[in-house]
Amino acid sequence: MPEIEQGKCLTPQERYLVHNFKFDIARECRRYGPLPPIRGIKKVPECLISITDLKKTNWPGAFVHSFKDDYKFDTRNGVWYGTDGLIKTAKEKQMGILTPDLSTYSDSHPEICRWNLFRSRLIGYEAEAEGVPVVATIMWWDDESVDFALNGLCPGRVYAVSTINAVRSRGDKETFGKRIRHVCSILKPLTLLVYGATEGIDWGGQRIHEYSNGTYDWVRKK
Repeated sequence: MPEIEQGKCLTPQERYLVHNFKFDIARECRRYGPLPPIRGIKKVPECLISITDLKKTNWPGAFVHSFKDDYKFDTRNGVWYGTDGLIKTAKEKQMGILTPDLSTYSDSHPEICRWNLFRSRLIGYEAEAEGVPVVATIMWWDDESVDFALNGLCPGRVYAVSTINAVRSRGDKETFGKRIRHVCSILKPLTLLVYGATEGIDWGGQRIHEYSNGTYDWVRKK
């Protein structure tokens, strides 16, 4: 299985190998640091653009997200199967990326969640190696996974999180709030980019930027 070397991007063949040994690598995530590190940025993006709209959009300075189209990540022409997708296009158009928000549902097997977190970070790691600005998306699947998911991230950077399908009930909002406050106590984000509803969540005084859910996801300062 391929090793992660600083400043080295995986080839399509190596990525294919990783994909085919995904469950082995998921169990061995801790061996890699345990997660590919992300340096991050300290500037808030002008706007967010869905990965679906990347090819038809020219907006230097915009950041590409997958909050509503993550299912396309693993398609035949998706990001995971070739380097001529997200990273190459974002670099050519002078855009940045948010690490893909791959599914880490609380009712999924923990190994699947670790695998998706690992892949999300790996894409961000490769993008930074190519000179593409990256904002790490915070992901977790239970209370115990929160600290694990913060490995390899630097304090005082801009981070992102999605509330889509995560805060449907009052209990969901309380759980989300508890976890995100813990995240902020450790990472101390310069700003937290929030994709989705923010009402009813205790952010613990954290500065956030809320984005709308549309083709061009303009920033709304709060």
